[in-house]
Amino acid sequence: MVGSDPIQTKSAGFWTSVWRRYRTYRMGMLGLAFVGLLFFVGFMAPMLANDQPIVCRYEGKLFFPAIIDTILNVPFASKIIRKPRPFRLPAFNFKQSFDPARGDWALWAPVPFGPTELVTRPLETPSRNHWLGTDESGRDVLSRLIHGTGVSMRVGFISMGIAVVIGLVLGSIAGYAGGWPDLVISRFIEIIMCFPAFFIILAILAWFPPRIENVMIVIGLTRWVGIARYVRGEIIRLRKTDFALAAR
Repeated sequence: MVGSDPIQTKSAGFWTSVWRRYRTYRMGMLGLAFVGLLFFVGFMAPMLANDQPIVCRYEGKLFFPAIIDTILNVPFASKIIRKPRPFRLPAFNFKQSFDPARGDWALWAPVPFGPTELVTRPLETPSRNHWLGTDESGRDVLSRLIHGTGVSMRVGFISMGIAVVIGLVLGSIAGYAGGWPDLVISRFIEIIMCFPAFFIILAILAWFPPRIENVMIVIGLTRWVGIARYVRGEIIRLRKTDFALAAR
């Protein structure tokens, strides 16, 4: 109608536009699905491979050891829920204490072996019981791969998350401020690049206890250099674009 206000449509948000474009890339979607599968395997590892059952009846009581282990993968869940006795005791072996004559029963995980459980002879070939065989100590290889997935995902994402934060901050300051901040940060980046990252990691870990959390932090503190250089270059390029000059 002439003279009426035009219909105003709400524009799509930034992340909506990004997701629409990303969905058009088949390889990207395949990679995202694979990463999601790894997340699922890593989080559900206690219910996929465990020497303790998913749910069981033991000495007349009902227990959910593998389910509780899965819940404990959630950050800070250990402050709310705790694994009941005797399943939380390191010396307790349910397979040896299991007695069907007493009325005990159990629903086991698809791979009924723990990652550190010595199950059979070393270096056994793949079989119906051990789908990928056993290692040199007699531990089930598939169980160790399943539990190792979660560790690898945590190390990769947390360490690179630390590296991205440091790289974004330093690269943004160097590219936007210019002058002496750019000079100082660029020389610092060049100094860090002169040292092999592997030896820096070993040198730092020599002063700290060998924990996986320390490994994550050290990797993050040594992998930010390339990100900082890339961010610095992109910000310098954007500063010289026409829309940036017009806005200024």
